[in-house]
Amino acid sequence: MNSKLNTNSLFIILIIVLLAALACGGTQDVPPVVKDQPIETPSLPTVVIEEPTEQRSQAQEGDILFQDDFQDGQSDGWDVTAAWFVQQSGDIYTFDASGSGGAWVPTGSNWSNYAYQSSIRLDAGSLLLGFNLSQSGRYYVRLDGSGLFLLKEYPAKNYTVLIQTGPVTLGEWHLLDLRSYNGHIQVYVDEALWVDYTDTSPLSKGSITVTSQEGSQVSVEDVLVTTTGPLTKGVVQAPQPQKGQPELDVESAVEDDGLTQQQIVLDDQQEVGDQVQEEQQDESQEELQDQVPSGQPDLVVLEATFDPDPVVSGQPFTSSFVIQNQGDAPAGAFTLLWKFHAATGIGVCSWDYDSLAAGESVWGGCSKTTNAQPGQSPTVLTIDFENEIEESDDNNNVLTPALYVITTAQDSPGEADAALPDLMVGAMAFTDRNFRCDLVNYGQGTAPAGVRVTLYANGNRIGWQETSGPLPSGASVTFNIPVDLTLEEINKARCIADRGNSFEEENEDNNEFVWVQE
Repeated sequence: MNSKLNTNSLFIILIIVLLAALACGGTQDVPPVVKDQPIETPSLPTVVIEEPTEQRSQAQEGDILFQDDFQDGQSDGWDVTAAWFVQQSGDIYTFDASGSGGAWVPTGSNWSNYAYQSSIRLDAGSLLLGFNLSQSGRYYVRLDGSGLFLLKEYPAKNYTVLIQTGPVTLGEWHLLDLRSYNGHIQVYVDEALWVDYTDTSPLSKGSITVTSQEGSQVSVEDVLVTTTGPLTKGVVQAPQPQKGQPELDVESAVEDDGLTQQQIVLDDQQEVGDQVQEEQQDESQEELQDQVPSGQPDLVVLEATFDPDPVVSGQPFTSSFVIQNQGDAPAGAFTLLWKFHAATGIGVCSWDYDSLAAGESVWGGCSKTTNAQPGQSPTVLTIDFENEIEESDDNNNVLTPALYVITTAQDSPGEADAALPDLMVGAMAFTDRNFRCDLVNYGQGTAPAGVRVTLYANGNRIGWQETSGPLPSGASVTFNIPVDLTLEEINKARCIADRGNSFEEENEDNNEFVWVQE
């Protein structure tokens, strides 16, 4: 009976709940229930969670064409004319320049549509970064205390200022990012767009350079070159040019940048010459294989000097040489060429010889005058300049004496105490694992004791020596600095006098001599 009562009670409760639900629903329609049909549930919206994307410059996105952070202590991959060297400060290495000089990457002749990124520091003077470099022209970004300039050189020795902005802060590191795509050029400084320019007659391809001018103190590191795609127009955020700033003298702004078009040799040009030379050598070897060996001439430049030395600006001087045929056969007709740096305004001296007997020596010379500013510049004296003579040794035909120029200015009476020294490394030579560095004081004053001469080889500091006593005006001293390398292992070496500029001189930009393996 209790079971039946419980069933009836449950039925009554369900009826009451149903009636209450109908009363609360009012007149709202209740959807009918369809048997055997699945109940559809509303679909939820698809939520896509986007990961944050890292903003990257185009200089980081493309394929790497060239990269050098100089942390190996060397400037591998660069060709250097003068002034530029790898400097160490603790564990950090930078590519520095003091004075006029330049460096370029010879393997970049076919680069196009790329970004050239580097950290730079300008302490004094000017720094020029070139891109799309070829024998016919290049673009420059020039930085100095008055502003940042985008310039174009085309054709060679013809310059145009394309854009000018305000300057970067001196004495601080800046990230410079130069981009070029089909004539569209952008320059970013510290990730801000400073230049956005389109050249309707663009220089489409070429390599990169770093150059500096007289009186400059600059540093470069973390060089990165990568391919880039089309550039997007942006908002220029460069500072305005300084008010009252005189218009840039274009020729003086770039003409003495330490790197002329004539000095540049890119790999595509070198490969053509190398290929022809290899073919000629192969043909010569084939001919000699079936012949009985016979004597050959060997033309050598024994000596090259200047009189007076140093040369006085605005006054005549004589360049003299001695050449010899050290072979055991006479040499036929050949040309001797002495080439001077463009800064001297001299050009070349040349001599034609009909013959030179075995063992015969010949002296010659030419008189010239230069109005160049005081300092040091390289010269190149080449015997058999046109490679007309087949010799037993073609590796001893070149000598590279440095030309030193001074002014005629003398200290006026009563100012003798203020006379300053002027130190130069006059010559370098390698003998028996020792580099000889000749230090000369060309100034009017006496250099104090303790003048340090530092030797670098292949970008590495080898060692240094100091003067034991004062070095009077016109006096010289020879240092022999040991190096644990053979002659074949040395590509380039430098002797630098007073590297840290520890005392005042008449000219601080001529303290370095560069020796290059021929």
